[in-house]
Amino acid sequence: MSASDFAGNVVLFATIAFLLIGVIWLPYVRRKEMAAMTERNRKPIFTEIRGSITENSDGSLRNTAISGLAADTALRLQIQESEEKTAFSYARVNVLTADGEILGQLPSDVARELGSEIGAGKNIDAKIDILTGGTADNPDFYIKLVLKTAA
Repeated sequence: MSASDFAGNVVLFATIAFLLIGVIWLPYVRRKEMAAMTERNRKPIFTEIRGSITENSDGSLRNTAISGLAADTALRLQIQESEEKTAFSYARVNVLTADGEILGQLPSDVARELGSEIGAGKNIDAKIDILTGGTADNPDFYIKLVLKTAA
């Protein structure tokens, strides 16, 4: 092998390595870093529960489940399955206790924002921020949630 063949092979190898690192690997790493940074910097979402005064499909009252809760109680979010598949398939997200009792739903704008993440299996922490009502003077409950994507 002559010196010029060797130099040509080195240049070819260096070009291929540069392309692999610069065109494929570095953008992949940068995308992962940007996604991680976005996730860490995500602000909490404050919202309320809708439909907390209605009955569940089994006839149980949601007020009964809500009355045993307090601030900082961890809750679960679950997409309400729909028979029809539309652009708004994730428009209904149920808020449940740890035992699986439905307390109500997220407002539709928040549900649309987070529904695809919940559907993809992303863990979203839901906690009660403020819980008021449930008294003789104010029988309806007001529940304010704080939602954050788990790190």
